[in-house]
Parts: sequence; C-alpha cells; structure tokens
Amino acid sequence: MQLEGISTFIVGDSRGLTFVQGLRNARLSDSVSNPMFSVSQRFTQLGCPIGRGGRIQTEIGTFEYNPKCDWSKLNIYDLDVAVIWAGQWDSTPRDLDHIPGENFLDLTSTEYRDWLTSEYKELFLILQKNSPLKLIAIVNLSSMNSEKYPDLYNGFIEELTVIDNVVVLDLADFMSKVDSRSFLPDGSHVSTGKPTEYSPNNDNSATDLYEKWFEPALCAALLEKAPELLTTKTCPEIDYSPRVKK
Repeated sequence: MQLEGISTFIVGDSRGLTFVQGLRNARLSDSVSNPMFSVSQRFTQLGCPIGRGGRIQTEIGTFEYNPKCDWSKLNIYDLDVAVIWAGQWDSTPRDLDHIPGENFLDLTSTEYRDWLTSEYKELFLILQKNSPLKLIAIVNLSSMNSEKYPDLYNGFIEELTVIDNVVVLDLADFMSKVDSRSFLPDGSHVSTGKPTEYSPNNDNSATDLYEKWFEPALCAALLEKAPELLTTKTCPEIDYSPRVKK
C-alpha cells in the first residue's frame, strides 16, 4: 500500500521490516491524520547487516553472511528520503576474508571501521544512482538493545554525517525518555498488530512510534537539509507522553 506523502523507503534488517509491517497492518492513514511520509520497504531483510560478507559472531553462535542481504542490485527511482534502520549486525564482531588472520573484529578496529565506512558510502551511492534523494537518515541503536555495542555504532554513524545529506535519527534518545518496552516489547522491534516472534499479541506500536517520534524527527531533519520538500515551516514536536497500548 502506497500512501500519499513524502516518498520514504526503509533499508535495513528486521527492525525496519517490522516497523513498515506495523504501519501497513494498521493502515497508517487511518491511524494518523494526514501522515507526512509515505513509508515503504524497498530492501529490509531479517538478520541483514549493511556491511557485506564474512562470518558474523552473535551471542547464540556464528553465522555466514547471507548473499540475500546484498543491496548492490537495488534500483531506486523517484523517491525523496531513505532511512537506514539496521545496526545490530554491523556492530557485532565479524571475521572478514579480506583482512588477514582469523580474528573477529568490531568497530574498535580501525580496519573494520574503515571497511564498514566504505560499505555505507557505497550504499549511499547506490541509493542515489537513479533517484534524486534529498536525505539519507540512519536510525541509531538504543542502550536497551541486547547487543553490546550500541555506543560504538552510534559513534560510527555520527561520523557519516559529515556527508551533506546524511543525518542520524535519534531513536536512542527517545527510548531513554519513554517506557521503551511499550514501543519495543523485545527491546529491538515494534509490535505490528499481529503476533510475531518479537511480540506475542495483537498490539501495534508502529503507528504510535511513527506519530510520536518518526515523523517529528524526520520532519526536523528535512527542515534543516531539504525544506523544499515540506509544505510547512514548522514540525510537530516529539511526543514523550505515555503510550496507550491498542
């Protein structure tokens, strides 16, 4: 379902995937009056990092990078905003074939950090190849996530904002000021309105997260970087009021 609004698509892992699923299940236009953004998923895959290749180390074991996660064949046309919503699998240790040795490296390693920077920059080029994107927004990780490295990842993506049209959407700050489990019941994923492995009931927190945080934060970023896309000179304020489950 494509909704009217600023064309916005999400690239990432299961976090971005469940967010879009929740908006679709609830019909965002029925839940939010005149949504500013038309949100779709163009490339969201379970368990996918942005950095490609290697063997990824997690708390439950090590797994090989899945070639289905390769975004290099993406063809994007006529879209205004890209949101990268990933991070978990890029912030955990990885053994990369092109780096000598069998060591698992993470963002504390200069070699790993340089490689991951080049991967993100290549993704940016792919996203803008056929579409005149005005903004690339990267969602950061909150400290409530189960992975051990949110601060490293958040520092890494802040460094990418030296690129003119790249910004960080600060989900970590929002989650630190609200009852985070009411939005992310498992600590990472929204509830979607249907039972999932991340949320066992029919609650849908995606539309509330959209209205209280996503739309205000993304609007503010556009107001700074690409105000010509907006029909307003002011954005709604981020809403930290308690969420009522539905």
